[in-house]
Amino acid sequence: MASQAVNRDTAAMNEDRQLDSSEAIGLRIVQLRKALGFERANSFARFLGIETNTLGNYEVGLRRPSLEFAAKICGRTGITLDWLYWGSVVGLPVNLLQLLQSVDEADQGESKAG
Repeated sequence: MASQAVNRDTAAMNEDRQLDSSEAIGLRIVQLRKALGFERANSFARFLGIETNTLGNYEVGLRRPSLEFAAKICGRTGITLDWLYWGSVVGLPVNLLQLLQSVDEADQGESKAG
């Protein structure tokens, strides 16, 4: 019984690590950029007030965004830290959630077509 609980806890921790991995956060930043209508990273970086290469490093998961950047992107776009770091949609404005979902659906459609 105890080993089953440990296995469940380990599986939950592994899932949590995947949700907050640099790569997962980067994918959410790309999703946000597209949802807000920024097709190119350089215009989104300018909007956020950061260097394009810094944004690129976040988007591909080479660097994990600092709390300072996370607060900046939340303030500029309306997302929550919970969404950025964990993918939780609780507390997101409805219109932003709809935009994010439409990008996610479009990306899934592209991957099925390809």
